[in-house]
Amino acid sequence: ACFAVLYLLFEGGPCHWTRLAEAWYLIFVLSTTAVAFLVVPNKNLDGRTHVAFYVARFMAVLIVMKIYVSVINPRHMKPFYAHGDNRTFTRTRPHSDDKLAQRVLQQLEVYMTKLSIKREVGLFHRQVFSILLLPLLYTQMAAMNYFEVAWVLFHPIRVAWVLLMTYLVIQEVPRIVIRRNTLNKVKELLTYVLEQCDHSEMREIYMRVNLESIFQATRYEVHELLVESALGKGLLDVWSKAMLLNGMQKYGVNGRRNEYVRDLILSCKNTELTELKSILDSTGDYNCLFKLIYNDLRSTAIRDE
Repeated sequence: ACFAVLYLLFEGGPCHWTRLAEAWYLIFVLSTTAVAFLVVPNKNLDGRTHVAFYVARFMAVLIVMKIYVSVINPRHMKPFYAHGDNRTFTRTRPHSDDKLAQRVLQQLEVYMTKLSIKREVGLFHRQVFSILLLPLLYTQMAAMNYFEVAWVLFHPIRVAWVLLMTYLVIQEVPRIVIRRNTLNKVKELLTYVLEQCDHSEMREIYMRVNLESIFQATRYEVHELLVESALGKGLLDVWSKAMLLNGMQKYGVNGRRNEYVRDLILSCKNTELTELKSILDSTGDYNCLFKLIYNDLRSTAIRDE
């Protein structure tokens, strides 16, 4: 309960730094609550209330799992260049015919599809889950009021919540394995790109891929390749840097991403800074260079730099 109150009242806390941080924080709070509820002793309850208690346990586990599958998925994030965009320069931007860039983009799209697994299906589909709760609440009340209902439900309801937890484990473990393998393939692909592509091909890839979703669905080892490794090899022009900054801004600037923002901005000189500001200020939403420096950056020292 204290952690939940902290989440609601401390808007500037670490649990709100990124959407992923919020997701894992909520999972921690809800899992802790569910575990505490599951281990509560109920020896002093009579038969009917005893069964109703197990029904409540089942619903608690079901709700926690629903929240888990809802918040753990990477959310769809709007890329810098989106379909139906009303900004003139986005409609007239020419697409490159570079074959290598096109192959890389196609492969990245396949990997991102694997990483963005849709979990809200079947039992946890929005409508199925909502419809399921009403009969469970009715069953709980009936078990408390009628001995016959409690007697019939006694053994099934004791094992139902265990089977529910087993179902989620069986469902999620293969997905975790697939995610790990896919992340390794993303790293291999980006390593190959850094060795084979020039700055024009990198620009085409960065401008067309959804960098916000990549930052959200991957980890720092991938972010390091996208930013520091590419920057160190001199493969990033102003547009590539702007796309990276915009992607990090939409996902959340915290941890090492503060340093990435600093390195990208300080690598621009003279008129490149004017061009960078123009690109970041043309997003069509509230994301801009001013917000990046004075709101998104968490480190005061890096902001001063």
